Amino acid sequence: MLKPEVLDLDIVMEDLQKMLRPLIGEDIELSLIPEPDLGRLRADKGQIEQIVMNLAVNSRDAMPKGGRLTIRTANVDLDKSYTRLHVGSQPGAYVMLDVTDTGCGMDEATLGQIFEPFFTTKEQGKGTGLGMSTVYGIVKQSGGYIWVDSKLGLGTSCKIFFPRVEQAVMTPKVREVLAGPAGGKETILLVEDEGSVAILARRVLEREGYRVLEAREGQEALRISGRYVGPIHMILTDVVMPVMSGREVAHRLLSERPEVKVLYMSGYTDDEVLQHGILDCDIGFLQKPFTDDTLARKVLEREGYRVLEAREGQEALRISGRYVGPIHMILTDVVMPVMSGREVAHRLLSERPEVKVLYMSGYTDDEVLQHGILDCDIGFLQKPFTDDTLARKVREVLDTPA
Repeated sequence: MLKPEVLDLDIVMEDLQKMLRPLIGEDIELSLIPEPDLGRLRADKGQIEQIVMNLAVNSRDAMPKGGRLTIRTANVDLDKSYTRLHVGSQPGAYVMLDVTDTGCGMDEATLGQIFEPFFTTKEQGKGTGLGMSTVYGIVKQSGGYIWVDSKLGLGTSCKIFFPRVEQAVMTPKVREVLAGPAGGKETILLVEDEGSVAILARRVLEREGYRVLEAREGQEALRISGRYVGPIHMILTDVVMPVMSGREVAHRLLSERPEVKVLYMSGYTDDEVLQHGILDCDIGFLQKPFTDDTLARKVLEREGYRVLEAREGQEALRISGRYVGPIHMILTDVVMPVMSGREVAHRLLSERPEVKVLYMSGYTDDEVLQHGILDCDIGFLQKPFTDDTLARKVREVLDTPA
């Protein structure tokens, strides 16, 4: 399910930069060119990240001997003269994302097929052909427009236009970590042949504290399992892969490790997944494209966790009031409209005194002090923070004796 929110694309790109560098390799020069005073757009952040990673993987594959990948953002206004020449576009104010490479490029015949679901220019076994159709679908779901220009021997440019919105970026949501064992001690075997999806999945799982073993195809997964002496708690595998399907990988692993839980993922349609015997009420299944939160929630649910989310304080209190199980922790922003994080935590603690609290804020110490937060006995996390820092702090607070 999409979770659109108001985004600053420059901030999203800044956060993604550390993942793009290892994804494209050392032979490719990466250049990010942000627009000063960039407008806002409304979209699902996780899917915007997947767009960029899919495009970056395509660019990398088009530059096997190296080259330059440039990612630029800009405020643009499309007029009728532009829309007359670009079928499907509409006049208006947009935030543009431009991903350009100096790769091998495409001819006109190839360019005309790139958004077809299973079309690919890659060798057999090098990809499913879902990348550009996935990008197209996400852009359309976000109310946007995409235009690709390419010349053989010169490179490719993908320009994506998202409608500009006159809204402020929302205050980060409150996240309650609810019932379930303390995370971070389980091992997950990730089997995924698409590099961009594998990187996103690994990042989310490691952020949640899991140990991740990664394989790009089935035989490699079986070899890793055979060599790994510790327990493997779950296999997260793509369904449709070259040589060996995810179903076969899971079947062979379960014969050796019957305790392993299985979660399948696929970007293919239900009918195609059914042919692989996957869609079953007792089988965990995750539809691509997925967001960070969707993957994290699915894995946590498969492992017995429960995670509830609220966008503001009153909603958090309503969730707590309705939830009949224990709440182990609340992770909340300090400064929020209507009700501060301090007030949310205070009211929750009056009803659930066992709850542990971790505050986070991007404000200065003086401003946070005004809210009565900075105290040696209170968990606090300064923004901006990395995924690893967040995961470490959450575990630290949860492991602190009451």
